[in-house]
Amino acid sequence: MPVYSPKPLTSSCENKRALILLIFFILFAVAIIIRLFDLQIIKHNYFTALAEDQHEIFKKLVPERGEIFCHSSANDPSVIYPFAINRDVYLVYAVPSLITNPEDTLKKLESILPLTNVSHEQLLARLSKKNDPYEPILRRVEEAQIEKLKQLNLIGIKWLKEKGRFYPENNLGSHVLGFVNQADNQETGAYGLEAYYNKELTGVPGFLRGEVGNLGNFIALGQQDVVPAENGADVILTIDKNIEFFSCKKLVAAVQNFEADSGSLIVMEPQTGKILAMCNAPDFNPNKYNEVEGVKVFTNSAISVAYEPGSIFKPITMSAAIEEKAVTLETTYQDPGQIKIADFTIYNYDKKSHGTRTMTQVLEESLNTGAVFASRKIGIEKFTEYVKKFNMGVKTKIDMFNEAAGNISSLNKKHELYMATASFGQGIMTTPLQMVSAYAAILNGGKLMRPYIVEELRYDNKPAEITKPQVVRQVVSPETAKKVAAMLVSVVNNGHAKNAKISGYLVGGKTGTAQIADQNSGKYSENVTHSFVEFAPFNNPKFVLIVKLENVKKVKYAESSALPTATKIAKFILDYYAVEPEIK
Repeated sequence: MPVYSPKPLTSSCENKRALILLIFFILFAVAIIIRLFDLQIIKHNYFTALAEDQHEIFKKLVPERGEIFCHSSANDPSVIYPFAINRDVYLVYAVPSLITNPEDTLKKLESILPLTNVSHEQLLARLSKKNDPYEPILRRVEEAQIEKLKQLNLIGIKWLKEKGRFYPENNLGSHVLGFVNQADNQETGAYGLEAYYNKELTGVPGFLRGEVGNLGNFIALGQQDVVPAENGADVILTIDKNIEFFSCKKLVAAVQNFEADSGSLIVMEPQTGKILAMCNAPDFNPNKYNEVEGVKVFTNSAISVAYEPGSIFKPITMSAAIEEKAVTLETTYQDPGQIKIADFTIYNYDKKSHGTRTMTQVLEESLNTGAVFASRKIGIEKFTEYVKKFNMGVKTKIDMFNEAAGNISSLNKKHELYMATASFGQGIMTTPLQMVSAYAAILNGGKLMRPYIVEELRYDNKPAEITKPQVVRQVVSPETAKKVAAMLVSVVNNGHAKNAKISGYLVGGKTGTAQIADQNSGKYSENVTHSFVEFAPFNNPKFVLIVKLENVKKVKYAESSALPTATKIAKFILDYYAVEPEIK
């Protein structure tokens, strides 16, 4: 009897499984095709931007650096002149995914571009990243170099026009401006205002916002958008280009003609503290900052280097003594020609006795013994108090890079010798900025103003920031200030500064010839610094300026070097502003 054997079911089940798998693979294939269509057709432009045209995103993410302007009209403050601007240069970049021979490509690049900021090995590694759509090579590339690159027709090397820093006036204002250098393909301000206001000038970078995966990477197909950068602020200076140009030209000539090691100059508006001109010699070209012999030339000596000012400090001493009613303009003393304190003898500049002299004549004839007499009348405590009131030994807080505070620490020793030498500007150290600010206080009714050089910050997307004149303190009374200013006019009319006279105006000023201390021995050397502070007119002074010449070799006293330099500048400013003569 035959045994019944049921038909196997495996073939039917296998067919169903095969069908399911077939349908799955078909759907998977369709999904891939749809994805590829989306990537290659629909989102083609997007991924092209992420690859070869990265620079379009780059332009939106990197802010444009703010520009710097100065004034250029005596009568119209709205007329401004570009001092530091952005001009067209090029960013050269690579698309490594397109480069087949990185070594050969790099050699050709190095034959044209100065690729000194990154090593050969580092650049080669960057060009060898097969899946990398973008690698920056060099910024601030000139048009001529781009033309050479075009001739090579290097696959995977591209360039983008962008803005690079340019200083139209070359050396003019170099210590005020500083320069912009590059680090890791980023522009950063160095020295001067480029450094001090770097944050405001740089602006705010944009960024790419989108969906992020588990590993923190952007999801290519996720929603993304670019948040644009905010451009840097434009900076408007208090500097007047015409005063700056004339003044600095005369300073450079003085350093050369009088065989000085260096020179510094500041022109200030007494009533506000505005800096109208500031420069040093030697200077440099910020367009070619990398060609200087040493970084010392970048130092703004007008604010960053303290020195012993010499006799231009005597009006400070006289202001203190008059304010304390210890002396008057007509107070007399018997000039002995020399004063011995402890084991130290203080002499007049000519080592002579001048007989009976008034306090006005002390300034006219620049008598050291007279300055010591005035300081003794108020004592070291009061003397030190006024020195500090005039902002000596502390920074003025000017809005500039690397200001020095000076040094009046010798007065802390409470010894009469240190007060005596300080009374005529030796044994203490100040900056040219501190000295011209102190004179400005005397000319401003005794009110010390905070000096400033930036008048306005102009933004694209918010209100401008405008600097307002700021009173630091009332140092002496208006009456004392007017008396000392009159004494300084008498110095020009009757004293050692006669050559500072300008026809039609009451000009005031004071010379200073100070010995330079030897850094090794601690004793004074034969080298001298010449300074002259000058202002005009007496009634409502339009300016006050200081000229300082370091280690002058050709002439002996400041009245033959710093004084004529300052007076040429003073006459120019009076003519430039068309100031009405005081004397008919």
